[in-house]
Amino acid sequence: MQRALLRRSPLVSNALSLYAVQFAGNLVSFVTMPFLARVLRPDTFGLLVLAQSFALWLSVLLEYGFNLSATRDIATHRQDPERVAEIVAGVHGAKGLLALGVVVIAAITAGTLPALRQHPEYLVWAWVQAVALGFSPLWYFQGTERLVPPAVMEVAARAAATAAIFVVVRTSDDGWKAMALQASATVAATGVPLVWLYRQVPWRRPKRTQAVSVPNGSPGAC
Repeated sequence: MQRALLRRSPLVSNALSLYAVQFAGNLVSFVTMPFLARVLRPDTFGLLVLAQSFALWLSVLLEYGFNLSATRDIATHRQDPERVAEIVAGVHGAKGLLALGVVVIAAITAGTLPALRQHPEYLVWAWVQAVALGFSPLWYFQGTERLVPPAVMEVAARAAATAAIFVVVRTSDDGWKAMALQASATVAATGVPLVWLYRQVPWRRPKRTQAVSVPNGSPGAC
């Protein structure tokens, strides 16, 4: 009886989903990094790691604490569809403004880092991955306690990208292909749940005051 209760508990299933996503991310790195380090030359492998790190750094700027504040607000108002729509609009409006800043940072980086200036394909895919990571709607599914579908999607996308890396990356010149595959997996893991989100939440145009809200307040505040 206790096992059946655990299986039906949203808290347990959501927690297991988060653990699965984290485990999948660690497993992908554990499996792919030794392979890429062996196939790519040291300079190409270093360029790949630089692009990956840059993407993660940019995604932190886009995330801007909304994974905490927006999750809280969605959980508080999830019984009010209109309020939830306002919160979603506010978060995406704010992230849209932050994405413009990320474009500027990427442009400055392209002009100041010789490695990325000479290999712009790495910078482009790093930017794509950063935007996809930054716009991930996991905060919405956490707030509504429906994490299982997006978690399954993310694990599947990472697994597919990992398998493709072993097939596509064959020489030291293929480092950008690994970056492209990882970025594409992130786009899929973000894009599909965003479609699910907007099937549940009506689209609202962000108001100016919503778009400039900060995570310490409610992103959906007017």
